[in-house]
Amino acid sequence: MQTLIGRDWHELSAPQNWARIESRIALLVSGEAAFLPPAELEFLTLGGQVVQAEATAARIVIDGAPAIMSVIRDI
Repeated sequence: MQTLIGRDWHELSAPQNWARIESRIALLVSGEAAFLPPAELEFLTLGGQVVQAEATAARIVIDGAPAIMSVIRDI
């Protein structure tokens, strides 16, 4: 888990999914959505292997600051 802290999400997601992920993030940031339904996307392992996964996310507040919590599940 420690190896994931501080990494940009672009490093962990397949480039062909970036636009779709950015659109989903924009819904949370704008307040248009409080949470996102699961979506199947391709992600990258730390070794660079592409894997199919299901991702969801929600707007949360940590110590008074807005944040996005994502859950990614291998499928």
